[in-house]
This record gives sequence, C-alpha cells and structure tokens, in this order.
Amino acid sequence: MTGDGVNDAPALSAAQVGIAVAGATDAAKNAADLILTEKGLSPIYGAVLESRRIFARIKVRIEFKIGTQLPSTLLTMYL
Repeated sequence: MTGDGVNDAPALSAAQVGIAVAGATDAAKNAADLILTEKGLSPIYGAVLESRRIFARIKVRIEFKIGTQLPSTLLTMYL
C-alpha cells in the first residue's frame, strides 16, 4: 500500500508493507514501514533487491552455523 496523506495513514499501518511516497505528510510517514525519499516508485525495486540480498546472507549464515554446530553437538551427546 502506498500513500501520502493523513487519510492514508490507517491503511498504511494496517497493510503488510506500508510505503509513504516522497512529500508525504508526517502522519503517513509515521504509519509507513518504508519511506521513499525520491520521486516515483522506482526506489521500491532497489529496496526489494537489497532485502533479498540480506535474506540470502542470513540464510547462508544459518546454514553454516547448523552445518558446523550440529555435528559437534551430536558427537558430544553420544560420546
């Protein structure tokens, strides 16, 4: 959900992802999850790419921790 006015604030806070566009009122900015500082909706694409990169890093780190810690934990439990 995108919005820029006071009337959009309740919908922005209720949405799964609320996006306030550039020039939005303070109420809309406070209710939003993401605030665009540039005109247009193209910065959303960059935000999605960055969030996917972060998620991939977290996933790799979790897989590494499980792969290195689980065998030693199991070995300790059964010895």
